[in-house]
Amino acid sequence: WAADDNRLVYPVRRADGDHLVLRTPGASDEQAERDLLDYEGAISFVAAPHQPRVALTLTPKGPEGGLASFGTLYVDDYAAETPALTLVHEGPVVACWWSPDGARLLYLVVEVPSSTHPTPAQFAAPQVWARWYVWDGKDSQPLARFVPSLTFLAEYLRFADQYAQSMTLWSPDSRSFCYAGRGEDGRDRIWVQDLGAASPRDRKSVV
Repeated sequence: WAADDNRLVYPVRRADGDHLVLRTPGASDEQAERDLLDYEGAISFVAAPHQPRVALTLTPKGPEGGLASFGTLYVDDYAAETPALTLVHEGPVVACWWSPDGARLLYLVVEVPSSTHPTPAQFAAPQVWARWYVWDGKDSQPLARFVPSLTFLAEYLRFADQYAQSMTLWSPDSRSFCYAGRGEDGRDRIWVQDLGAASPRDRKSVV
């Protein structure tokens, strides 16, 4: 469902290719469906709450290694009269979550110490880092990096676009987020990252 709760956002495949569309149920055929984006490969997307925007990740050849996405992150403002697709991060972005107020977008990027573009297989290898970013509508702020827990990697990131509809890492006031993993100090912990803080807070040990 879109933010106004009376329209749907979903992908369709037609004879001329793949499209992300905005549809108004019950409207006339001429007004029912509007194309937001034509794309190739795979798409993963999450509609923002309270804002007429959709965050979407495009993976040219389709995600591999069981991940929901592994590509470039954009935000589409579907309230604009003309297409307004904003590049947020070239990636590879593997997941994103809108803040509860819909004003910010939290997303996760793979960091691999290599001159080549990382692959999903490299991300699954031990001690491959991922870094959090928060986009505020204009700029992205890099935050902590960490090694994801096996549970987070295997059970959540594989279905990140689905879980984003019912599960969030954000606090209710949209000022912080929480995650599990190994920090740069080598400790496995539950971490709370406050927006504007230089580093996350340690909440408890992970057994």
